[in-house]
Amino acid sequence: MFAAITQTDNKELYEHFMSHLPEMSKEAVISYYEAMMQRPDRVEVLRKIKVPVLFVYGKQDEIIPLNKTIEQASIPSISSVNILKKSGHLGMIEEPEAANKAIEDFLSDI
Repeated sequence: MFAAITQTDNKELYEHFMSHLPEMSKEAVISYYEAMMQRPDRVEVLRKIKVPVLFVYGKQDEIIPLNKTIEQASIPSISSVNILKKSGHLGMIEEPEAANKAIEDFLSDI
Protein backbone atom coordinates (compact mmCIF):
# COMPACT_ATOMS: atom_id res chain seq x y z
CA MET A 1 0.00 0.00 0.00
CA PHE A 2 3.00 2.30 0.45
CA ALA A 3 4.94 3.75 -2.45
CA ALA A 4 8.40 2.25 -2.90
CA ILE A 5 9.89 5.69 -2.23
CA THR A 6 8.17 5.80 1.18
CA GLN A 7 9.61 2.42 2.08
CA THR A 8 13.14 3.63 1.40
CA ASP A 9 13.03 7.39 2.11
CA ASN A 10 10.74 7.24 5.15
CA LYS A 11 11.73 3.95 6.73
CA GLU A 12 10.62 5.08 10.19
CA LEU A 13 7.03 5.70 9.06
CA TYR A 14 6.94 2.49 7.04
CA GLU A 15 8.38 0.34 9.84
CA HIS A 16 6.08 1.92 12.44
CA PHE A 17 3.04 1.12 10.32
CA MET A 18 4.23 -2.39 9.51
CA SER A 19 5.08 -3.14 13.15
CA HIS A 20 1.41 -2.70 14.05
CA LEU A 21 0.15 -5.19 11.48
CA PRO A 22 0.86 -8.27 13.63
CA GLU A 23 -1.65 -6.86 16.13
CA MET A 24 -4.42 -7.55 13.63
CA SER A 25 -5.90 -11.00 13.91
CA LYS A 26 -6.23 -13.21 10.85
CA GLU A 27 -9.99 -13.05 11.27
CA ALA A 28 -9.96 -9.23 11.27
CA VAL A 29 -7.94 -9.12 8.04
CA ILE A 30 -10.26 -11.64 6.38
CA SER A 31 -13.34 -9.70 7.52
CA TYR A 32 -11.84 -6.47 6.22
CA TYR A 33 -11.19 -7.88 2.75
CA GLU A 34 -14.57 -9.58 2.58
CA ALA A 35 -16.28 -6.29 3.47
CA MET A 36 -14.26 -4.45 0.80
CA MET A 37 -15.22 -7.01 -1.85
CA GLN A 38 -18.90 -6.94 -0.88
CA ARG A 39 -19.37 -3.19 -0.52
CA PRO A 40 -21.99 -1.74 -2.85
CA ASP A 41 -21.07 0.15 -5.99
CA ARG A 42 -21.45 3.89 -5.40
CA VAL A 43 -20.87 5.14 -8.95
CA GLU A 44 -24.48 6.33 -9.09
CA VAL A 45 -23.77 8.68 -6.20
CA LEU A 46 -20.94 10.24 -8.21
CA ARG A 47 -23.16 10.54 -11.29
CA LYS A 48 -25.97 12.29 -9.42
CA ILE A 49 -24.03 14.50 -7.02
CA LYS A 50 -24.51 18.24 -7.56
CA VAL A 51 -21.65 19.53 -5.41
CA PRO A 52 -17.92 19.57 -6.20
CA VAL A 53 -16.02 16.36 -5.42
CA LEU A 54 -12.31 16.17 -4.53
CA PHE A 55 -10.24 13.17 -5.56
CA VAL A 56 -6.79 12.78 -4.00
CA TYR A 57 -4.69 10.06 -5.59
CA GLY A 58 -1.22 8.65 -5.07
CA LYS A 59 0.83 8.58 -8.25
CA GLN A 60 2.66 5.48 -7.01
CA ASP A 61 -0.54 3.58 -6.06
CA GLU A 62 -0.12 -0.06 -7.04
CA ILE A 63 -3.50 -1.13 -5.67
CA ILE A 64 -5.62 1.11 -7.88
CA PRO A 65 -3.70 2.30 -10.95
CA LEU A 66 -3.83 6.03 -11.62
CA ASN A 67 -5.46 5.60 -15.04
CA LYS A 68 -8.41 3.82 -13.38
CA THR A 69 -8.83 6.45 -10.69
CA ILE A 70 -8.70 9.28 -13.21
CA GLU A 71 -11.61 7.65 -15.05
CA GLN A 72 -13.59 7.79 -11.80
CA ALA A 73 -12.86 11.50 -11.40
CA SER A 74 -14.64 12.21 -14.68
CA ILE A 75 -17.96 10.84 -13.37
CA PRO A 76 -19.16 13.79 -11.23
CA SER A 77 -20.23 16.94 -13.06
CA ILE A 78 -17.80 19.02 -10.96
CA SER A 79 -14.59 17.47 -9.70
CA SER A 80 -11.05 18.38 -8.73
CA VAL A 81 -8.10 16.02 -8.86
CA ASN A 82 -4.95 16.23 -6.78
CA ILE A 83 -2.15 13.73 -7.37
CA LEU A 84 0.35 13.15 -4.58
CA LYS A 85 3.59 12.41 -6.39
CA LYS A 86 5.38 10.46 -3.65
CA SER A 87 2.42 8.41 -2.39
CA GLY A 88 0.96 5.01 -3.00
CA HIS A 89 -2.47 4.05 -1.67
CA LEU A 90 -1.92 5.78 1.70
CA GLY A 91 -1.32 9.40 0.70
CA MET A 92 -2.87 10.75 3.90
CA ILE A 93 -0.12 8.90 5.80
CA GLU A 94 2.72 9.19 3.27
CA GLU A 95 2.27 12.88 2.46
CA PRO A 96 -0.01 14.27 5.17
CA GLU A 97 0.91 17.93 4.58
CA ALA A 98 0.26 17.69 0.84
CA ALA A 99 -2.99 15.78 1.40
CA ASN A 100 -4.20 18.36 3.92
CA LYS A 101 -3.23 21.20 1.59
CA ALA A 102 -5.21 19.59 -1.23
CA ILE A 103 -8.28 19.47 1.02
CA GLU A 104 -7.78 23.01 2.31
CA ASP A 105 -7.31 24.39 -1.22
CA PHE A 106 -10.39 22.55 -2.43
CA LEU A 107 -12.50 23.90 0.42
CA SER A 108 -11.18 27.42 -0.16
CA ASP A 109 -12.11 27.21 -3.83
CA ILE A 110 -15.66 26.08 -3.21
